[in-house]
Amino acid sequence: MARMMELTNGARLGIAAMGLGCARRSLVESLCYTRAREAFGAPLYDQPLMRRKLAELIVETEAAQALVFEGYLGRPRLRIGAALIKMHAARLGVTAASDAIEIHGGNGYIEQWPVARILRDAQVNPIWEGGDNILCLDVRRGMERERAHLPFLERLEEAASRAPEGDGETAALVRRRIGDLREAIGRWHGLDRVTAEARLYPLARYMAEVYAAALLLEQAGWERSELGTDRKALVARLYAGAHLADRGPLRGIDAPAEDLERFKELADGALVDPRPE
Repeated sequence: MARMMELTNGARLGIAAMGLGCARRSLVESLCYTRAREAFGAPLYDQPLMRRKLAELIVETEAAQALVFEGYLGRPRLRIGAALIKMHAARLGVTAASDAIEIHGGNGYIEQWPVARILRDAQVNPIWEGGDNILCLDVRRGMERERAHLPFLERLEEAASRAPEGDGETAALVRRRIGDLREAIGRWHGLDRVTAEARLYPLARYMAEVYAAALLLEQAGWERSELGTDRKALVARLYAGAHLADRGPLRGIDAPAEDLERFKELADGALVDPRPE
């Protein structure tokens, strides 16, 4: 049984990688297209609304990438990690491809441009090796039969502890959400069976989002210590702000515009390997 579960999780990570591939290709096509296409007297790439969308695509794609790499490289492999990673990355492939079509306008809808084909291909990934509901049920099985949430939470705390110095606010937010997630799982265990099953999806989504934020912090810590740069810390901050922060009554409208102020850094880093040769 354990061997079969390992094979299933390996296949799920493969599908997650395909979802990530769809998201990354959608991002690259969007970056290239907006640099060439002009509107209102300037490239789309320079328009504030388009930069906001492109920055969001960059951050979401790098968060999914952190999850997929963790699934493949993390040891020991977490029992419920593959299900959460597959659910998150496969779904992002679809939404990123849809965004890319919108960015391309009418061109994106026709088969002569690649993004229409990317969306068609991306649609199968949430289905293969278990749809969202099946993945949620597997997360439940892992938590109930193997208490798999305990090593999962430990891994999140370990990753968050490796956050870079100088961005304590983001690290504190992620650590706080890890604590909230621990409480949410405890509350979930106390629900009646029917309600608990219905609440599996928002719980699994929450788990995946905190997982991604913690891994981005860990990567940011590595980048700061090894390369002396802080682009990944910016990505972690933007992701945590979008998914984990209380955005308040103004819905974040008054938040710092780092996604615009440091957009070139975000976009350039999305297309290159930052590691030295």
